[in-house]
Amino acid sequence: MRTKERQREESGIVLKTVDLNRFIDDNTLDWKQGNDFDGFNIHGKLAFVEVEDEIFCIDDEGVGSDAAITETEPLMIDVYGFNYIDNGERRSIIPIGTVNFTPADFKKYAWEEISLEDFIRTFGRRLEINYNISLQFFRSKGL
Repeated sequence: MRTKERQREESGIVLKTVDLNRFIDDNTLDWKQGNDFDGFNIHGKLAFVEVEDEIFCIDDEGVGSDAAITETEPLMIDVYGFNYIDNGERRSIIPIGTVNFTPADFKKYAWEEISLEDFIRTFGRRLEINYNISLQFFRSKGL
């Protein structure tokens, strides 16, 4: 069944994306020791918004928490190791650990600004529902 393309309501909400590649480059030394991986990856994309000194994070599917990210309650992110096969494709994506992403990390690795409606992927009802839930949540925070 083909999903009808919908036009999203303009939110006026601006998120900051997180440069996860730079985070991995800065933080993989410990993971590389004793592992025979070509590289490391964090699945998905993250963005955040700061509301009255609180940081709220969502991914590019519009999934997030209504709890603020804090130093004592950081966001836990899974890290994966991978290897390349001869044709350059990735293979053997294996979970190798979890890192805590704190408010300081969000600020340090903030990258580009993007609107809420452009950040959350578009494809099907689930993502549109997630967009509307995120929009309502951020509006309840005064954005």
